Amino acid sequence: MTVYRVTWTRSAATELVTIARWIAEKNPPAAARWINATERRVTTLATFPERCPPAPEAKETGVDVRQLVIGKRRGRYRVLFRVKDAEVQVLKIIHGMREHLTPEEVEEAGWE
Repeated sequence: MTVYRVTWTRSAATELVTIARWIAEKNPPAAARWINATERRVTTLATFPERCPPAPEAKETGVDVRQLVIGKRRGRYRVLFRVKDAEVQVLKIIHGMREHLTPEEVEEAGWE
């Protein structure tokens, strides 16, 4: 079994902190639970990241991006990542209610 190294892009790490701060404004204990759960779930991508489906952006842009969905209902977030060689690169964290990234946004992010 391949074990992948999980890395975070700077923007994804910043989004993790920004989201946790936003949650903490309303409910600090929930923010701590959210960040711990998110980090724990992302760590599981080290084994069999292909279990996660392609993100809608993959079909729309042709870029091989997968998603890990975390949370429920209105508190759902999509962790976008790609598998490259023996590495899982966490690219972005997006609220589940947000529109999919446009091809232009994907191109600006340099995910090709």
